[in-house]
Amino acid sequence: SESNAGQIECNQLHIDAVMQQLFAATQFPQLPTGEFTGKLQLGLDDLNLSTMESVKYKGFSYEYSDDVIVAELAGGLKFDLDIPQQSLNYELEIVSGEMLFNAVYVDFSEYPITIKGDVVVQDDGWHLISAALINQQSLNIAATLAINEALEWRNPQITALITDSHHLNQHILGLSLIHISEPTRPLYI
Repeated sequence: SESNAGQIECNQLHIDAVMQQLFAATQFPQLPTGEFTGKLQLGLDDLNLSTMESVKYKGFSYEYSDDVIVAELAGGLKFDLDIPQQSLNYELEIVSGEMLFNAVYVDFSEYPITIKGDVVVQDDGWHLISAALINQQSLNIAATLAINEALEWRNPQITALITDSHHLNQHILGLSLIHISEPTRPLYI
């Protein structure tokens, strides 16, 4: 039997415009910027939304504070959202851009990572989240956590495997002095 499915083509879809539409009643101090290009498929019979191939993104930037900044991230995104089962499986590749988180700086063109995992809503209303952060040469971090709508959490578990500490130390920088210039805010050591 044939399934009913629709395709959605995103061509330079701006994330800030989408978030403004989805969260119109919520006031965000600043929305992330960036754009997505790729194809999605919506199964009308099974209410499943998924990427047909890796959706490319570029220019993803967000600043939460002076010490939490992501700038010009780019890469690919794959996901499968099963709406009736309330589950999401995803894989995010970050191949360029920069991130500053407190005193930790990463240049993803030098240290690309993949983040993959899933989110499943359990019968008791808790969301079971599992994720892995991987750099093929030196790092594999895996974590699981249950969280509810009140942002209470339980059962956190994390494991980290560093397979090449020299490579990791060369590319994940602990900074003691940062200069951030206006208006483009590039990061300088």
